Amino acid sequence: MKVRILSLLIICALLFGCVGCKNQGGTGPNGENPEDVNKNKYISIAYNSTDTFNPFATKTQVNEKMLALIFDSLIKLDENYIAVNCLAESVEVEGNKCTVTLKNAQFSDGSAVTAADVVYSFNTAKKTSAKYAAQLKSIVSSNEFSVNTVEFICEKNDQYMQNLLTFPIIKANTDNLKNEDNVEIPPIGCGRYIPNADKTELIANNNWHMGIPTVPVIRLISTYDDESLSHVIEIGAVDMYYTDLSDCNILRMSGTRINVTLNNLVFVGINLANPMLNNVNFRQAISAAINRSKICEEAYYTNALPASGVFNPEWEAVERMQTIQPVSNVDIAVENLGKIGYNIKNRDGYFINSKGDPISVRLLVNSENQFRVNAANMIAAQLKTTGIRVIIESVPYEKYVTRLNNKQFDLYLAEVKILDNMDVSSILCRGGSVAYGIVEQPVPEGENLQNAPQNTSSLQNVINGLYKGENTVSDIAAMAISEMPIVPVCYRSGILFCSGKAGGCTEAQENDIFYAVDKLVIN
Repeated sequence: MKVRILSLLIICALLFGCVGCKNQGGTGPNGENPEDVNKNKYISIAYNSTDTFNPFATKTQVNEKMLALIFDSLIKLDENYIAVNCLAESVEVEGNKCTVTLKNAQFSDGSAVTAADVVYSFNTAKKTSAKYAAQLKSIVSSNEFSVNTVEFICEKNDQYMQNLLTFPIIKANTDNLKNEDNVEIPPIGCGRYIPNADKTELIANNNWHMGIPTVPVIRLISTYDDESLSHVIEIGAVDMYYTDLSDCNILRMSGTRINVTLNNLVFVGINLANPMLNNVNFRQAISAAINRSKICEEAYYTNALPASGVFNPEWEAVERMQTIQPVSNVDIAVENLGKIGYNIKNRDGYFINSKGDPISVRLLVNSENQFRVNAANMIAAQLKTTGIRVIIESVPYEKYVTRLNNKQFDLYLAEVKILDNMDVSSILCRGGSVAYGIVEQPVPEGENLQNAPQNTSSLQNVINGLYKGENTVSDIAAMAISEMPIVPVCYRSGILFCSGKAGGCTEAQENDIFYAVDKLVIN
C-alpha cells in the first residue's frame, strides 16, 4: 500500500505540478505562452529526503552524487584519471607540497571563494567525513598562503597528490546553519545549482564561474529508502540515475546506459606464507589461467574492465605499460607449472605432486557479494582447465574478515578502492589495509638476510622509491606483473542511466556523475 500511495503522489506531482501557475509574460513570437515553452526545460533526479544536503555528512550514495551539482571542488578527474582544474586556476606540485591558486569564483550568495574557505572545507572534510578522511589521509595540512592561494602539505613526495583534491568546497562556517524552524539549511556552495527552500528543485546558479548552466531547473524526486528509490526508477519518474553496483543490484531504466569506470580493483590475494604459493611460477600460472574478459562479461554482466595490471587500465599514465592479457593462456600456465615440477596429471585432469596428490588451493570469498561469488566459481573452473584444483570457501562477511586477519586462506577474492593518487601500497606492501597475504619472505637455510630472495620486499622498495624520486609508475607496474604478489582480475564499473528526455547524455565521471548535465539537450 505504501508503494502504491507513493506512486500516485509522484504521478500527480509530475502531471499537475504547474496547475495554478499564472501567465506573467504574454505570448512568445509564435503565440505560445513563455511558461509553456520553459516548463519542459528541466530534468528530474532522485534524492533521499531523510539524508542531509551537507556534503561532509551525507550517508546515501544518491545524495552524495547529487551534491556534486551544488558544490564544486578544486579539481576534477577526467575519464583517464587526469586532474582537470575546476575551482583551481593552477596547481603546482613540488616535493611534498602542492600549491593551488584559485580562480575568480563566487559562491551562490555572490561572495568570493577564498583560500580561507578551502582550508575550512579541507579541515571539515578530514574531521567529519569518513570518505574524505580516507581520501585525504596522506595530506597532513592545508594553509592559507594568500587570499587566493592554498598550500597543501603531504606526508611524502607524491607527484599525483593533486588527484586527491576532489573534496567539495563550501563557504566557511555555513555547514551548521538552520532556519527559524530549527531545520538544517544546506551549506553555501559555488557549483552549478542552488537548492530551493523546500528542496524540491535545483535552480541554475547565475554566479557559477563557468557561466549559466544550460538546464535551468533540475527537479528533485523525494525518496526515503531503497524501496522507494527503486520504485521511482521503475515508473520512469527520474531522467538520470546512477548506481555503483556495490549492492550487486542492477535497477533497469529505459534510455541510454553509460558505464562509469571505477577505481575499484577486484583481485586474487595470495598467502605468500604458503611455500607453494610463494613460488612466483605458481602465481604466474594462476594469472595466466584466468580469462578476465569472460569474468567481466559473465560474473559482472559487462560492468567491469579486464585488469591489464595492478593499475586502472583507463589511467593515461600507464597506457601500454601493463601487459596482462584479457583472455587465458593455458599453454603459459602449464609451462609455469612445469618449471616447478608439475608435469603429470591424474585421471581427473589435475597435476599431481611427488606423492601423487593433486595440487589444490583454497579460495576464500565473501558469500554476501554475488558478483564475487560468481567470479570465484569462474576462476575455479578456469584453473581446473589448467590442472589446478580450487576449493571455494564461501563464508559470510564477518567470518571472511576474521579469516583474512588470521591468515586462514590460500587465496582470497577481494575488492579494494584505489585512491585517486594511485597509491597501491594498501595491496602490495606489508601492513597495507588489504595486503593480508603479503608477508616477510622466508630466509633459506644457510643464507643470511642480505642474500635471501626478497621479492615482495623489492616491490615495496620500488613503491617507496617512487616517493623518493628514484622510480617511476612504470617500474611499479612492471614489477607487480613480474612478481605477481596479487593477481589483478578486473576494475569494476558503475552505471549511469539517462532517459530519452535527457538528450546528449554521453559521458560521466566517477567524481561527477552529472558531468554531462551542462551539455544536455532537453527533448
